[in-house]
Amino acid sequence: MGWKNPTIIIGLIVALISCAPTRMVVWEGKEMPLEEAARLDFSPAEKAFSLGKYDEALRGFKLVGERYPESRLAPLALLRQGQIEFKRDNIHDAVSFFGRIIEKYPGSPEALEARLQLAFCDHRLGLFDDTIQILKGLLDEGLDPDKESLALYTIGEAFGKLNRHLDSLRWFIRAWKAIPDPIFREATGEMIKEIALTKLTDEELEKIADENKGAFPGDIATFQLSLRYLDARKYGQAERWFKEFMSIYGSHELAPRARVMLSRIERRGIVKRNSLGVVLPLSGKFGAFGEKALKGIELAARVFDPGQKDPIELMIRDSKGVPSLAGEAVEELVFDEGVLAIIGPLLSVTSETAAFRAQDLGVPMISLSQKEGLTQIGKNILRNSVLPSQQAKALVGYAMDSLGLRTFAVLYPRDPYGEELMRAVIEEVQARGGEMKGVEGYETYQTDFGEQIKKLVGLYYLDLRDEEKKEWTKRRKEEIEALKERGEAAKLKKLMKEQWEPPPMVDFEALVIPDYYDKVVLIAPQLAYYDVVGVQLLGSHGWNSPKLLELGGRYVDGAVFVDGFYKDSKRPEVRAFVEDFRKEFSEDPDILSALAYDSVNIIMSVVRSGSVSTREDVRQRLSGLRNYKGVTGLTSFGVSGEVDKSLGLYRIEGRHIEEIEAVRTPPTPTEGQLQRQ
Repeated sequence: MGWKNPTIIIGLIVALISCAPTRMVVWEGKEMPLEEAARLDFSPAEKAFSLGKYDEALRGFKLVGERYPESRLAPLALLRQGQIEFKRDNIHDAVSFFGRIIEKYPGSPEALEARLQLAFCDHRLGLFDDTIQILKGLLDEGLDPDKESLALYTIGEAFGKLNRHLDSLRWFIRAWKAIPDPIFREATGEMIKEIALTKLTDEELEKIADENKGAFPGDIATFQLSLRYLDARKYGQAERWFKEFMSIYGSHELAPRARVMLSRIERRGIVKRNSLGVVLPLSGKFGAFGEKALKGIELAARVFDPGQKDPIELMIRDSKGVPSLAGEAVEELVFDEGVLAIIGPLLSVTSETAAFRAQDLGVPMISLSQKEGLTQIGKNILRNSVLPSQQAKALVGYAMDSLGLRTFAVLYPRDPYGEELMRAVIEEVQARGGEMKGVEGYETYQTDFGEQIKKLVGLYYLDLRDEEKKEWTKRRKEEIEALKERGEAAKLKKLMKEQWEPPPMVDFEALVIPDYYDKVVLIAPQLAYYDVVGVQLLGSHGWNSPKLLELGGRYVDGAVFVDGFYKDSKRPEVRAFVEDFRKEFSEDPDILSALAYDSVNIIMSVVRSGSVSTREDVRQRLSGLRNYKGVTGLTSFGVSGEVDKSLGLYRIEGRHIEEIEAVRTPPTPTEGQLQRQ
């Protein structure tokens, strides 16, 4: 900080020395006292300094220092030179000038200012520990208000540079209280808010809230803590801090917002016994899938039966296939609607976000998503779906145990669905002691699968069959020679036109194609074209369509596929479901409709079994559910929340699909469970 009125200061210095013996010097041919001559040289330099003419000022101050080193103005001249170099960002030169003052004039008033300026130089040079040490010492000695507030602020900055944000904030708070200038004070207040909102840990923020209770920035710290705990789904702590804010800062401008949030948090414990939440993509790219599932839910809830005695109230939210909207939907269903449990989401991209929210809020959720590992998020998350791992277990188990097959190959699409099923099939075959003979992938846009088929049966890399070709060539030469000797010209001519065409080397008994029917009906005829016959075709639930029979014809005859639902099943519960679905919606249900239908009935069977009044009651009953007989087979939930479902196996017999049997597929163990085993 500069001197406020240099002329007055200079006058005071001259007055102080007037009683001392006067030393005389010659100034421009005139003899006069040293201090008076020094003042005459100092004043023009000081004026140039005030006008920002730093080159001129430097020359004048340097002259004073050289001519009058014993003058009381000499340390002030050094101080000014240091200040000019500091302004010009010549920090090392500034340090030199300030250091000379402390060394040569330690008892002068300028020495205190020089120490202050040295601290600012250290700060500029990144010597933050030195800055803090010097400024703390000066504060202990006492500074005028302007310098004190600047020192406090600079200490706050230095601690911030050292990433000691709690210390930084505390010094900024002291500076804010001491700053007399309203604009500087407001800017410091904004700095305090920024640190409190972005730099402090929860623990540090709690300290600031307690240390400044009832005052700034205790209000900001308390409100920020409330928001942080709310965002972290730590609702108990969020509730505590919102209540703290309302009790201390009830008239604060943020109080209305805090009041609304507190009220919402407190409602999370209010549960409506017959209220079910639904989170599905009902619009956007995947809206058609969500609508199918919703129809199954509505049918199970009997929303079209106004006369039912104990109606289920459905609270439906559209996720639009957006993860953030799915998470918000879960919060709304719990906070605003008080649902007992939630069904959905359906998509992998939204299921994880929604599951984390449901787990944090303590609401049971039965997800329809196939996303692997979803139930590991927490005990409140269950799943009712047909997973790739379950399909692989059912298919491979049937092929090996019932058909006695041991060797397999996989022809799969290079997309998440196909790749996951491919890996699951390989793992299951190897786990059961079978043998994988070949695995080939194709792009989803392909319609010609010749390259992949030829690779599976040894027709692609023909150079690997050179010995076989040589043997064929040798036999052919022998046949040609024999025909020549016998003079059979017609046969000889025909034989000489023939080229070596190796037969396929089909070393697998079963071929798994984990794709949808529209690709299967293209692949199956091409298999026959390359003489890949007598192989058992095995398929995933994507095969389950009447168009497979219509378009695949004889090429898919005898194939077996797996699914969790078949609309033409002869099981009475399935027939009743399909009949009711057609009656209400004039269309056939699919696997999503069936899974959603079963999920509602499973929850309500638990609720109506008695002694169920809380979400935790529902969760415990669901976790213990065993062999629920639904339209998607017998359903149980393991301790992990993963479904254990009896999947159906179906064989294509001519123009019909015949049910084979239901195969129970235990849930895939988690990594932790495998380690414990």
